[in-house]
Amino acid sequence: LVLDENGEPVFYFLEGSADRNNIEETDYSTLASALSSPDVSPVSEEFEYNGIDMHITRVESDFNGWTYYLVQPVSLFATPYQGLFILIIVAALCVCLLLIIWLVKKSMHPIVQLDSELQETITDRNQLQEALDSAKPIIYHNYLKQLMSGNISTPDELEYIRSFLHLENPDLQYYVMYGIIYENELMGDTENTDPENENQDEIVRIALSEYFSYESGLYLFSPKDRVYDLLLPFAGEADSELISIQERVLKLHSELLEEHSIWFFAGVGRACSLSNVWESYQQAKEVSGYTAKNYIFLPYEMLKKDSRAYYYPVEFSTRLIQSITTGSKSQVNELFSLIHQENIEERALSIHLLNFLISDIRNTLLKARFAVANVSAENEELLANIDSLLNTENMNFRLCHDIAIKLCDLFRRKTEENSLIDTIVDYIRTNFRNPSLCLNKISDEFGISESYFSHMFKETMNINFSVYLEDMRLNEAARLIKEGNSNLTEISEEVGYNNITSFRRAFKKKFGVTPSAMASS
Repeated sequence: LVLDENGEPVFYFLEGSADRNNIEETDYSTLASALSSPDVSPVSEEFEYNGIDMHITRVESDFNGWTYYLVQPVSLFATPYQGLFILIIVAALCVCLLLIIWLVKKSMHPIVQLDSELQETITDRNQLQEALDSAKPIIYHNYLKQLMSGNISTPDELEYIRSFLHLENPDLQYYVMYGIIYENELMGDTENTDPENENQDEIVRIALSEYFSYESGLYLFSPKDRVYDLLLPFAGEADSELISIQERVLKLHSELLEEHSIWFFAGVGRACSLSNVWESYQQAKEVSGYTAKNYIFLPYEMLKKDSRAYYYPVEFSTRLIQSITTGSKSQVNELFSLIHQENIEERALSIHLLNFLISDIRNTLLKARFAVANVSAENEELLANIDSLLNTENMNFRLCHDIAIKLCDLFRRKTEENSLIDTIVDYIRTNFRNPSLCLNKISDEFGISESYFSHMFKETMNINFSVYLEDMRLNEAARLIKEGNSNLTEISEEVGYNNITSFRRAFKKKFGVTPSAMASS
């Protein structure tokens, strides 16, 4: 039934129902009157009409103001299956909920597992970080020891140490300070001796941290008891920095003496680059031996060089051998420049002492010379020239320098040869299945002569190239035969043999059995 905005009937239509006879002839105006009667609220859901319980559904239209009524017996509205439908809907909702929970758990399992693995990784990382933090002092100590002893073989190693110690600034220069402590009683002054001063090492380290720490920490290396070596980086003028170091040392000494009855003496080497810290360390160590009560702090420049002895410590010899065997010409040049400055410019050695110095340098060069082994044919001429120069009767400083440079060339060539052989071996391992791989092909590939490659390969690998290639092919063939995935003809072709007869002969020669016998076993 539809009523307009004034409550007048517009139209209606009837459909069959369970009590069709009771309502079929009902006039829709009468029904409209019944709906609009005071006893029946238009918003009520149920009412009685002609003795029949009816249910009404009412909807108002915003478009034209009409009101739509759907009137039907309660017996039709509330079906006997309504409870079942509700039960089914509830059951479906429960199933959906359970399905959602199951899917969530299934989806969450890898996430939970990943989270667990992540937590384990974080825990491991934290443990590693704790271990690293606890080991940092040891690593710092070791790297400073390498710098001061000169035991750094490659520029890459030096750059790694520079990065680890946070010394990346290219403008940095370095002083090395060699400090020694004594008690009052050892200095002959027992009036202020502190009998309770037992932990001197900790006291000195705390004081050094106060006066010589940087943003990245204290660069302290203690090679033995009572000795404290410090690396002191700076980026300004060397003279100004030296004055600053002196002032800090004197303050440090006064504090230790007054509060703990400890004497602190320090020697400082020349300003240097990071690669030459070992040089400044040797200078600081030497000058520290000249300190006294009146000379608490002594820089190397103030040391009066003794012309009655030449300066060539064991560290110089070790460093020279290391520089030669790594092929570092720049380090060799720096060493000879330092030796010349220390002995000829500053000490003005006599001819007699100079000959002793040159003899020691020659012995060092001989040690480097006998470290050479398995020289290739192309380097034999250079080695013969070096041997001839080492046997020269009138050896001089300049000649020693030239021999050292030639030895650098020899070791560098040998390093390059070893690197080339490594590249060629990788090439062979990748291409050994190619039947055309041979001595001539490799010499063309790498731009070297066949004779040079053959000799170099034998010297480095201790085996002829042809034998090495055949062994690689036959070992691969044996592996394929044991797997049993191919016949012998296919295997021989796969490992680089064009002739099955040649393959059988070579295989039996190496393994003592034929390929067929190995396959059947």
